[in-house]
Amino acid sequence: PDDRAVGCLMLKILGLAIAAFIIWRLVRGKLALLRGSTMTAVHARAILNLPADASREQIVAAHRELMTRIHPDRSSSGIGQHQAKEANAARDVLLKALDQHKNIG
Repeated sequence: PDDRAVGCLMLKILGLAIAAFIIWRLVRGKLALLRGSTMTAVHARAILNLPADASREQIVAAHRELMTRIHPDRSSSGIGQHQAKEANAARDVLLKALDQHKNIG
């Protein structure tokens, strides 16, 4: 096989992997809504790719950076809208937990 065919095949595989990941995230989100569960701080940190001891500034910066990549205005599908809602919820959960922690200690 020539390099062009291999590159084309790799792009197709990458596209399928991305599509599968997006579907998995959507299904997982729908199942969580059906169970009535709320987002945990662990899940929120995973979404924003933050350490457990993230500061308010780190949370806001990570949220802003993620939103520049996934904002619904940049995507014609509903996926961007779902991801933006998830990112907003993650930010809110972490900021609320940070505020509660500061009020206690």
